[in-house]
Order: sequence, then structure tokens, then C-alpha cells
Amino acid sequence: MKSLGNIAYEKGLLMSNNPTGHDNHAQSPENRWDSEELFEVASKSVMGRQLIAGLTSESRFLELLARHDDQKLLEALVQNPSTPAGIVATILEAFSKDEDEWVRDLAAANPNTPGVILEELAEEDDSELVIRSVVTNPSMPSQTLERLAQDTFQFVFDSVAEDSKTPGVVLESLAADEWESIRGSVASNPSTPVAALEILAADTDTGVREAVARNPSTPESLLEVLAKDPDSATREAVANNVNTSSATLTSLVEDHEHGVRRGVASNPHTSTEALNQLSQDSNDNVRRGVARNPHTSVAMLEILAEDTAENSQFPALGTVRSAVAGNPSAPPTVLELLGKTGDGSVNRSLAGNRSTPEGVLRELSGDSNYAVRWNVAGNVKSPLAVIEGLAGDENEQVRQAVAENPTTPAAVLETFLQDDDEKIRSIVIKGGRIRAGLLHSGLDELARSASPSIQHDVAQNPNTPASTLEALAKDDAWVRFLVAGNPLTSVSTLEALAKDASPGVLEALASNPSTPLTTLVSLLKAEV
Repeated sequence: MKSLGNIAYEKGLLMSNNPTGHDNHAQSPENRWDSEELFEVASKSVMGRQLIAGLTSESRFLELLARHDDQKLLEALVQNPSTPAGIVATILEAFSKDEDEWVRDLAAANPNTPGVILEELAEEDDSELVIRSVVTNPSMPSQTLERLAQDTFQFVFDSVAEDSKTPGVVLESLAADEWESIRGSVASNPSTPVAALEILAADTDTGVREAVARNPSTPESLLEVLAKDPDSATREAVANNVNTSSATLTSLVEDHEHGVRRGVASNPHTSTEALNQLSQDSNDNVRRGVARNPHTSVAMLEILAEDTAENSQFPALGTVRSAVAGNPSAPPTVLELLGKTGDGSVNRSLAGNRSTPEGVLRELSGDSNYAVRWNVAGNVKSPLAVIEGLAGDENEQVRQAVAENPTTPAAVLETFLQDDDEKIRSIVIKGGRIRAGLLHSGLDELARSASPSIQHDVAQNPNTPASTLEALAKDDAWVRFLVAGNPLTSVSTLEALAKDASPGVLEALASNPSTPLTTLVSLLKAEV
């Protein structure tokens, strides 16, 4: 089971320096875990040795620690960038022979593991976990990978084929696999070499060819070939691929499948001439694609703005007019005219369009539909007066959009500190764009929240006052852990936390640059 410290490091919660730049507690620029005094005390306890193994950069200490038969300590040494390469290799070799597959996997996944050890694991290990890590290890010899790809590891290569980190040589071998699912995954993988994609483009399975056509790494020349594929799904994928050339897209303008034509209509590389032709298409989904395309001419957008076709089958997708209303290339005159239609889907699109004139946004800010007001509240082009008005909206989602809008001034944000919605107050405080005094008092108030997630945010916030952190240090184990890792936590609070029985809190204190050396020494002595 992972400790609180392991989980926090993975989530990036433990802070190793003072993010505010304030001189909270004077610290030596040297690594204090390299001191003889601290090592002497730490080396006398299991937990102390485990801690210093991951924190010291002194090679002599690392060599002494490597003599201990302690799994967690050895893992810390392997992860420590200061551990000499020879020691790391010796530990990884031992890991590769362990009875526990999770320990062997540490060696299989580590890029520092020598190729010879990886080859042994590939030949002798029968664990799916280990083999998967071996195959994706960048240090794995290419010749072994090619052999493995042709072997019987079907259970592994299903996931390996779709992993973007899988080496190209493995993907090339898997492109000839007997299973369509594996070939399809290789065809979808953006790391698949072009040579393999060319082979897969001629695959007998339509799903594989479609995957090649959707692949963002498929070259223009290959897409031109696939544009003639008898399978409509493959041609539609070509039409939607941003690598497809204008000439190829033009060749698909009269395709009998409207899905293909819709893809062409939406593609940013489609020529003006092709867009003009598609704007008169009998299918409204195709015309909607043209209306949404940022490269559609102003003249054509003006015509499409008068398209009254309803999308009764898929109303959530909007209409042709609503697509024009959301197009950032639409001229102000067109957007102003659309603002007078009274159409709900048109209004929602206008409200979120950064090109919409201020007068229209002002009018839409009073719309009865909260979704329209929500879009206006989040629009960075909304006038200050509109933002100020929506800050008092009855709907909490609208007010939240105002709080998250990067253009909302501090004066407006500060009014949210009195908002009934705790989430909105938390958003404003996490943003840190209000005056320091109000920020501190707001954090202090949120610290008393009944919501664990908000308490956690406050405990690790770089602006939380020391007095608030002191109060939180009496909370549950996870909150105490976060307080113990906060560089702004006062010395007295850190010393009080040093008496905590939780290993996670100890790890956080050890990593906190504000924890006094004397406190660390006392802490480690208590573990002896």
C-alpha cells in the first residue's frame, strides 16, 4: 500500500521550496540531508534510513545505505538521481530476480536497467505486468523486441500496440499480427512509423484502414490513396484528418455519403471553392459544417445566416444559423442580425463567441436561459459592466463562470468572498487575484469548511497564513500531512507535528525545507 507521501509526490502535492519567495525560515543552500549529524541519527532506524536514502546526495552515505536489505530503502535509492549508476544497476538486478512480480516490475520499468537484465526478464518471466513494462522500456534492445513481437505474448501486445511510448520497431512487427484488434491499435497509434502505416492502409479489415485514415501521423500521400477506399467510414476519416490536402478534400466534395461531405465541410484545409459548393448541399449537417468552418468566406456566412433549417433529429448539435453564430470569422453585422432572431441555440453560440459585438453580449446577459448567461459570463470579450452585472446572477453556475473568467477584475472577485456558494469562494481564493489581506481572511474562513477537498486546498495553498495552518494541523491525517509539507507552516506547528504518529506526516516534514534541523534530529531519534 502506498503511503501518504508516495501518493502526494505522484500528485505533486509535496512542496520542496517556498513558492511565495518569502523568507519564511532561513535555509542553507546545501542539502542538509548530506550532513554527518543527520545521517548518524537517521541511519539508526528503519524509517530514518528510508527517508535519507531518497533525500541525500552524498555518495558515501548512499553506498552505506545500499548494504541494507530493506525493500523500501532500495526503492528510494533507485529513484534518487544522486545514487551512483553501479549501485542502481546492482539493486535493479536483484529486483529482477525477486519472487514478487511487483518488485520485478520495478526493474522491468526502470530505464536504467541494463539491456541484458531486460532480455532475461523477457525470456524467463511469465508475468503480464513485467512483460508489458519490459516491452515499453526504452532501454530494451531492438532485436529482442522484434523477436517478442512475433512470439506468443498476445495478452501483452493488445495494450502495447496502442501505447504511444512503444518503440517503432515493435509497432512495425505488430502491424503484421494475425489479430485485427492489434493491427487496428497499431494503425491508430501516432507513433507508428509511416512504413507500417502504408502496409496497414491496404489491410483487408475495414476497421484497420479507417484507423490509419484517422491517425494524425498519416502522411498526405497515404490519405490521398485512402480517399478512394470503398469503405465510407474510411473516406469520412480521411475527410476529417487535418493532414488531408486541399486537392484530396475537393475530390470528396461530391461523395455520396453525407458523413464524408460533412467532414470535408469542417476541415480547415478545404478550399473556398469547395466550401461554396458544400454550402448548397441538400444535407443540413453538411451546411452546418461549412457554417462552422473558420475559413468560410464572409459572403457565404451571410447567406448561411439566413438558413432556417431545424435540426430536429439532433437538437443539441444546433442549427446552421447557430453554427454561423459561433464562428469567430463571422462579421459583426451578421452576428448582430443573428442576435435578433430570438433563437435559443443561436443565442448560446453568440454568447460564447469572442467576435460577438459588445452590444449583443450586453443584450444576451439578460437572457432568461441561464446557459446563455453562463456563456456570456465566461466570454473574455464581455464588457466590464456585463461581468459586474452577472456577478450577482441568481444562478451559481453563471457566477462561477464570472469567477473563473481571467478578465474579471479583482474588485468583482472580492465580492464573491461573501457568496453563499462555498465552491465559488474557493475558486476565487485559489486564483489568488485578490488583495493579500482578503485572501488570508478568506483562506482562514474556508479552513473551517466541512468539505474535505476545500480543506485540502487550503492546507497546501502557498498563501495560507501560518495561524490558519496551525489550526488545520489538528485536523485529520491527510490535512495534517499537507500542513506538514507547506513551507509557510510555522516552526512551532512543525515541531508539534513532529510528535505525530503518522509515517506520512514524517515524510512531509522531512521534505519540507522549513522544518528545522533540530526538529528533524529529534524526530529521527524518536524512531530509533
